[in-house]
Amino acid sequence: RDSSTSRGLGDVYKRQSITRAACARLTAGRRTAVVVDGRLAPLAEGLGHPADVIPIDPGSMDAAAVEALAERLRAARTRAIVALGGGTVLDAVTVAAIGVASPAPLSWALERARSVPVVTLPAPVAAAPEVIAVPTTVGTSAEANAVAVVRTPHGYRLFVGDAVRPRHAVLDAVHYAT
Repeated sequence: RDSSTSRGLGDVYKRQSITRAACARLTAGRRTAVVVDGRLAPLAEGLGHPADVIPIDPGSMDAAAVEALAERLRAARTRAIVALGGGTVLDAVTVAAIGVASPAPLSWALERARSVPVVTLPAPVAAAPEVIAVPTTVGTSAEANAVAVVRTPHGYRLFVGDAVRPRHAVLDAVHYAT
């Protein structure tokens, strides 16, 4: 039996080997992208019915890469995003999701990040795709909190607000085995 608990904005699904079933249920009937740490690409197989599997290099994820990711997700008309990886991947996806329905909110946030280290985000846009966070590292809590970090030309910036809180979190012990 899978275990889930409500946490305000979404649900936390936790159990060993639950990732495939939970992601399939959460993405059913919607255009889905799986954004995965490129080193973990084989784990993306079978996660729902993705329209696109996007392997990324966490080391190269900066503000420009986040904007490019948002554009790719927007062009694919993505309605749900499975983010699979460590904190950098989860943060990049939640920030990119801000710009999927419309590029304006993301552009505003990244422009604001040029002059301040902490960007307080407005309320989430209802049309933004749901993010299903599947962490593969322990300790960042990127799957549950309302903050995300993005590297910019001006340094690391903190984005704060419910717009960057994943809608669902899938905590699978299989991903913490190493």
